[in-house]
Amino acid sequence: MKRNRRLLLSLSGVVFALAFLAGAAWLRYGEAVLVLRDLLQAPPGFVAADVTRLDVTVGGEGPVTRYYQYEVAGKVQATLLLVPGLTSAGREDSRVTAVSGVLAQAGFRTVVPDLPGAVGFRTDEDDILVLEAIVDHLAGQNSADDLPLVVVAISYGQGPALVALSRDGRADALSVVRFTTTGAVGRGPEQHIEEPDPLARWILLMANAPLVSSPLDRAELMALAQRGFDDGTPSVIEIATVMAGTQPDAQALLGFVANTDPERVDALLSVLSPELREGVVAVSPVRHDLSGLEGKIMLVHGDADMIVPLDESRRLADAVKGTELFLISGFSHVEPEKTDLMGQITMIRAVAALLETRALP
Repeated sequence: MKRNRRLLLSLSGVVFALAFLAGAAWLRYGEAVLVLRDLLQAPPGFVAADVTRLDVTVGGEGPVTRYYQYEVAGKVQATLLLVPGLTSAGREDSRVTAVSGVLAQAGFRTVVPDLPGAVGFRTDEDDILVLEAIVDHLAGQNSADDLPLVVVAISYGQGPALVALSRDGRADALSVVRFTTTGAVGRGPEQHIEEPDPLARWILLMANAPLVSSPLDRAELMALAQRGFDDGTPSVIEIATVMAGTQPDAQALLGFVANTDPERVDALLSVLSPELREGVVAVSPVRHDLSGLEGKIMLVHGDADMIVPLDESRRLADAVKGTELFLISGFSHVEPEKTDLMGQITMIRAVAALLETRALP
C-alpha cells in the first residue's frame, strides 16, 4: 500500500480538479477515478461484504473447468471474464481476488478461471480450450440475461484470450521471447536493445522445462530456474554444469533460454525439439485471424515494462483495425508506483473506457 500512496494522493487531486469540470466530464471520468482508486487501494484478498462469490463448474467437449464468479446482487450490468497472468495461485491469487471484488462493485459479474498453463508457469493450448468453453457458456448465459460480455486479460493471459475469442482465427510470442532473452526490440535496421527484466528469463525456463523428455532433466532445469528467480542470474559455470549433465533436448532448451545474442535466436529455436518449439509459440495470436475482433480490442501497456516490450502492443494495435492503445508513462509490467501525472490520466481514461463497455449492446 505504501508504494501506491503517492499515486493515490495524486488521484485525489484529479478528483478535486474534475469537480470543477462540466457535468459530462465528471460523469465520464469521476466514476473511473473512484474505481481506479479502489483497484489500487484494495488490500490483497479483500472482498467487500456486498460481493458474493460462487464456485462454478463448466463441462463440455473440452476440459472440465471451474471458475469463481463475483457479483453484487441487483447491480450487474455486464459480465467480465478476467484472465489472470502467470500465477501459481491461479484464481486464488489474493491480488486477483481484490481486483475481482472491485470490478463486481463497479457493476461487472466478474468471472475468474484457472488456466492450467498459467498456474504451472508454462504455455499450454489447454488454456485456449478452457477459455473457449467458458466464453461459450457465458455467451449463452448473457444472451438470456441481455448482458454484454467483456474480456480483460493480464500479461500472459492476453495470448490465449485473443486466440479463444478469434475462434478461427498479432502479438507475436516469439518476439516476446526474443526480447526476454536478448533485449532486442524489432528487427532489421529498426532493431534496438533494451534491458529486459531478468526474472522473465527464468519464468520462460520454468514454463518450458516440463516439456523436456527426461524427468531428471526437468527437475534440474526447474531447480536452476527457481534459483534464477529467487537469487538472480546463475553464473555461467553453473549454467554450463547443468547443461553438461542433461540430454540433448534439455541442452537445446537451456541454450535457447540462456542466449543473449538476437542474431542466434532463430537458429537456436530451430534445434529445439518439436514439442519445445511448439511450446514457445503455443498461444501466440500471430498464428490466428483476429479480423473478427476489429474495433473490439483495448490494450493497456506501461512504457516501463521490461517483461513484454511495448513494441508488441503497438504491432497488435496496427494489425487489428480499430484497436485502442493506452500507453501509460512510468508504469512497469504490473507496478504503478512510478506512474507520472500523464500516466495517471491515461489510467483513468482506460478505466473509463472499460466502464463504458457496460452499456454495449
